[in-house]
Amino acid sequence: LIFKLLQMRLFPESLLKDSLFYPASGIDWGIIEYCNAHQGEFGIRNYVYADYAVGEELVRRNLDGIPGYRLRELLTLAAPGFPMPEGIDRAEYERYRSEWKSFALLAEYEREAGAAAAVGPERFSLLYLGAEGTAVYDALYNANSIVPKAIAIIQSGAAGGLNWTDFGNPGAPFARTVYKGKALPGHIFYGGHGGRGFYGHFHW
Repeated sequence: LIFKLLQMRLFPESLLKDSLFYPASGIDWGIIEYCNAHQGEFGIRNYVYADYAVGEELVRRNLDGIPGYRLRELLTLAAPGFPMPEGIDRAEYERYRSEWKSFALLAEYEREAGAAAAVGPERFSLLYLGAEGTAVYDALYNANSIVPKAIAIIQSGAAGGLNWTDFGNPGAPFARTVYKGKALPGHIFYGGHGGRGFYGHFHW
């Protein structure tokens, strides 16, 4: 209970509702462009990214790269520790521990004055966590009985990358963690980096 209260103090429920969760996200803002442009269909207002191998400096350098939007405010938050979910082999989970870079940034974006309304909502938020995706989902969504509107599984680094597990495998720990929740997200986005035309999605 104490951990749950701590997490909600750091990351209010308003950031998690109407959100898309993107584990092993890198600095791929393409899914933000895509979902913003389809706001009427998906209704996503917040984006929660998690990647333990990217690093804060690289994220900061790329935060201005979302077409049609300006970075209105950037907050540096306390970097929390997320407990490893139950039922996972610790040796596997920590296979790339030396690569983990812990941080938390909250970016607020505002649509540029000259941008067409078709690019997306007037404002949206991006919470970027330097953390492991399975643990983040369990601690923020499951522990607080919140279900994101969507999950993005896009080039998650399981094949030759630095991911210890395959987020796209329905029998692997991430999928099992999602299934533990009170409900399933409405959409799964998949595919590769490459912009709006490169994504596919399906209803769960």
